[in-house]
Amino acid sequence: MKFMKDINFLMAVIWLVLCLAGLSALNWYKLLPGPVGKISVFWPHNIPLERDRSVYNLVLFAHPKCECTHASLIELEKLLIETKKKMKVVIFFYHPKGTEPGWTSGDSKDLSLKLKMTEVYDDRGGEIARRFGAMTSGQVMVYNPDGKLVFAGGITESRGHIGSNPGTRSIASVVTKGVPIISNQNTFGCLLFSEQEMKEYQR
Repeated sequence: MKFMKDINFLMAVIWLVLCLAGLSALNWYKLLPGPVGKISVFWPHNIPLERDRSVYNLVLFAHPKCECTHASLIELEKLLIETKKKMKVVIFFYHPKGTEPGWTSGDSKDLSLKLKMTEVYDDRGGEIARRFGAMTSGQVMVYNPDGKLVFAGGITESRGHIGSNPGTRSIASVVTKGVPIISNQNTFGCLLFSEQEMKEYQR
């Protein structure tokens, strides 16, 4: 009988350790930022997108299949309300080459299309993302009316987190007051590109 109690106790301890390890791994993953490419410090030339020279220009790159994208879009909606009409906002959804036209459809795309004062495009093969230097879903760049980069990073505090964060506070500060709180911020999201595309990206 004592032997069985010892076995049960040992199994309970092992189960508890595994649960704690799982929670620790999950928290570590949520706080793991995505990679950063060579961010364009000036508005890129030769892209099919005109910047508005009278306001700040915000571009957000998103992967339609990334679960973290939804949180970034919710935070963007809050930011739009706070900054009112002082920004031109464009969202690019990564669209791999060789996939059907509706590949980017889904909840994230639907939410983005409901955002006011926002333009939404598919980025076939991630060509626009490459020009700006984006590598992670949820990555944001903000350029001032002169075309100079004033913010780069994410607008969530961790993967899938909804709530106040340094990224949105910094953008709101620079757009409404001309002074950024933080000019760069980690981006928490999935990779925009496949492993093979990443190799090509980094050449």
